[in-house]
Amino acid sequence: MLIKTLLFIVLLSFKSLSAADAPPANEIFAVINERLSYMEDIALFKTYEHLPVEDLQREQKLLDNMQTIAVQQGLDPKSIKQFFMVQIAVAKAIQHRYQADWLTVSPSRKALDLHTQIRPALIQLGEKLIRQMAVYCNVYGGFNSGQSN
Repeated sequence: MLIKTLLFIVLLSFKSLSAADAPPANEIFAVINERLSYMEDIALFKTYEHLPVEDLQREQKLLDNMQTIAVQQGLDPKSIKQFFMVQIAVAKAIQHRYQADWLTVSPSRKALDLHTQIRPALIQLGEKLIRQMAVYCNVYGGFNSGQSN
């Protein structure tokens, strides 16, 4: 619930653009959830490879890329930066939680490869999310509190 609330607050800041058909808000939230569902795999990969959860250089690259896409889609890059900063914070919290759990019970599966499997999927989902938000904002002028499901 906290994740959705934090992400919803950022979504409220988007303003109207212009487009034809918008995805329902629940489709946008589904993409957010799908992105966050990869956090267990990321935590697992980082655990096996002895990598820290936080990677500031990678985070900055993500923020820069998403802002570029936001501009291309007619969204405010600062709002998109804030949106993804919240996602990054939530993602790190989720990864830390998994790693804490694994201190008492070892993971029972192998990790997907961060570089060849997880990261490309996350990039694709991030781009999809920005496109969906742009269309949605264009049609509906933004998000409202009734859409935090």
